[in-house]
Amino acid sequence: MENEPLKNKGKNKGWDNLRPCKKGETHNPKGRPPKELTFSDTAREILSSNSLNITYTFPGKKDTVTKHIELKTSKTFYHGLVSALLNEGLSGNVMAARELVNRVQGMPKQEVDIQSKGKQITNSPVIQVVDRETAKVIKEMLDEAEG
Repeated sequence: MENEPLKNKGKNKGWDNLRPCKKGETHNPKGRPPKELTFSDTAREILSSNSLNITYTFPGKKDTVTKHIELKTSKTFYHGLVSALLNEGLSGNVMAARELVNRVQGMPKQEVDIQSKGKQITNSPVIQVVDRETAKVIKEMLDEAEG
């Protein structure tokens, strides 16, 4: 039993074969893989550009459909989207106007009233440790107040 290596159990059971790096040695020579582009990253990249040239190919059952989009702007597409949103808002689209205002000024503050049996709670209750006798007296007082 003395010659057997200690076996980790439970959460760290795979740590038996780990060994520390020697000076100048690395266990991961290629390093961390590059971060994959997320939807937000891709959208931010496209919106901050001033030209776009994309070709989509959709294989169908009979024919392959290809769509081509080519856009150019003197500024970024952010400017184009904000202009379109502004135009929609000025045309009477309330949702577009609300979105634009919320993006600029932030969402409006919403107040929430917390009430208990019709009475507004102004502060959080204070929790205090009391002995049994004091708890009995408090309970009796509360029962009288309710009754």
